[in-house]
Amino acid sequence: MQAQKSSGSRHIRNDFAPDVVQQAVEWILALQDAQQPQKIRADIANWCAASPEHLQAWQQVEQLSGRFGLLANPEHAQLAQDTLTATSPSRRTVLKGFSAILITSSVAYVSRESGLIRQWQSDIHTATGEQRRLRLNNGTTVVLNSNTAIQLDDSHSTLSLLEGEIHVSSKANGDEPISLLSPSGHIQLSPGSRLALRQFKDNCRLAVYEGEARLRPAQASSSCLISAGQATRFTAHEWSPLTAVLQDEAAWIDGMIVVRDMPLAEFIAELQRYRPGILRLDPSLAAYPVSGTYPISQTDQVLEALSDALPIRQRRLTRYWITLLPA
Repeated sequence: MQAQKSSGSRHIRNDFAPDVVQQAVEWILALQDAQQPQKIRADIANWCAASPEHLQAWQQVEQLSGRFGLLANPEHAQLAQDTLTATSPSRRTVLKGFSAILITSSVAYVSRESGLIRQWQSDIHTATGEQRRLRLNNGTTVVLNSNTAIQLDDSHSTLSLLEGEIHVSSKANGDEPISLLSPSGHIQLSPGSRLALRQFKDNCRLAVYEGEARLRPAQASSSCLISAGQATRFTAHEWSPLTAVLQDEAAWIDGMIVVRDMPLAEFIAELQRYRPGILRLDPSLAAYPVSGTYPISQTDQVLEALSDALPIRQRRLTRYWITLLPA
């Protein structure tokens, strides 16, 4: 099953004409809603026979909505439902949105193929908005943030972060200190240490809250000892100068985002980590400062609070597709 998914995503095209993709979406939505599907299938066959691009677009839309389960995904399913029940011209607007999902999803599955493989390979992973707390055999406590995947060896002495973010607390009197691995490097925790590790696209951020940890980038010959209150970003080749741990940056383990004068664009990007669907921000609003404590499990309420505090308004295509615009 995994091999089939990997193979399928390698053959995805993303260069179809938008009107062709839109028509293919029309067909698949019509087929789902049809009382006489045989007639719709005949119309689809005629449309596909008219052009090789029509046929390929139909096959891809069918693949993305079926094999990859786009219509089974809550935000995509809701958008499809809105498309089927809305009346013109809003139906046309929603249809364009759903077409965009199918187009961008093809790109996303290509670019995220390694991410999907990481989830398949993981022992434990969390979905969008999900957090999970574990206690390992050696007494270490691990909290997984949203969209995180990890692997554990048999003895639970080595934990590999494949993607996402973890908070790790090692046992003070542990017999064997735990090691962390990421695509960017290796981290050895001292007993009684507490730290957070977050994997970005091409680097990691390590913040040590208690104790100390030794960092060795994957392709470096030297290492760095990081003590409580210190943080760094590192790649496979090097680490950046040590800085002070940011206050409240680990508030997510208590289900909160705590910010002080964070630019709105950065805050929305952070909020998006915990919210399924699409959340967009008008560039003119990017610099507005945001301060406060916000629950990550109630993103709708957070957006309402932002709308009350700042000169912004929400445009909701669906529950899962929101754009923030100037009021």
